[in-house]
Amino acid sequence: MESEPRPPETPEPAAPPEEAAAPPPEREPELHLFIVSDATGRTAEQVIDAALYQFQTTHVVLHRFPRVLSRPLVDRIVDQASELRAVMVCTVVEQGLSEYLHARAREAGVAMVDIMGPIVEAIGKVIHRGPLGAPRAPDQRVSTVRRRADAIAFTVRHDDGRRVEEVGRADVVLLGVSRAGKTPTSVYLATHGWRVANIPIVPGVPLPPVLEEVDPRRVFVLTRAPAVLARLRQGRTAVAGGRYTDPAAIREEVRYAREEVARWGKGWREIDVTTLSIEETATTIEQLLAPLGRRPR
Repeated sequence: MESEPRPPETPEPAAPPEEAAAPPPEREPELHLFIVSDATGRTAEQVIDAALYQFQTTHVVLHRFPRVLSRPLVDRIVDQASELRAVMVCTVVEQGLSEYLHARAREAGVAMVDIMGPIVEAIGKVIHRGPLGAPRAPDQRVSTVRRRADAIAFTVRHDDGRRVEEVGRADVVLLGVSRAGKTPTSVYLATHGWRVANIPIVPGVPLPPVLEEVDPRRVFVLTRAPAVLARLRQGRTAVAGGRYTDPAAIREEVRYAREEVARWGKGWREIDVTTLSIEETATTIEQLLAPLGRRPR
């Protein structure tokens, strides 16, 4: 008996081709930065922080080499930098050691940035005098730290009109209505070693007579556009509210502050901080204070 013919087999569908795996994202190359200094290296580190902001990279390894005072140590640092293809950022002021560091970096093909050298050279050319060629002594650094600590403590004690009877001891006196930026500017200046007192201008509350004892060149009135003041005060409505954030009341408050300052007629300097950052405001004040300097401690 003949067998029945079998139906033709249906071929199985071909498996879809496998999708190629996406290549892993390229990782930014790791950057090694060497901070080389015959002092602490803090100056170089601050410059590096500012420079790195321009690249927004997270793959940075900092290697700190403070108190580099000998050629053998320079040799070891340059060799290590060469192996890691690092960039050296240097603040070495001793001329002989600086020249040796430059020469070794060139020989090893290491990229190097000398922060202090060009600045010292430019100043020397202008004043026709050679540099000391020595890093700042440790006791000078300690003195700077103590001065800043003293300034911060003074500023905190004399914030918002407190201890107003001692205002004559301040290097700087800031006046202004609420939210004009007095406290943050005071603190910023204090970190630079300035002792600051700040006093609020409040409608109906006369400024303290003790301001008569202060050199008017040390008094700064901070002002800000009423609309900006209103916006900044919104976050404090739970505490104050009412007239504190009312635009009309704020305009009246600003008008009162101007009249009060004009009534004193002391030659105080006014700074409109509406479009300024805290750093810009403090820098402006420091520039104006430069001829006076800090009061004797």
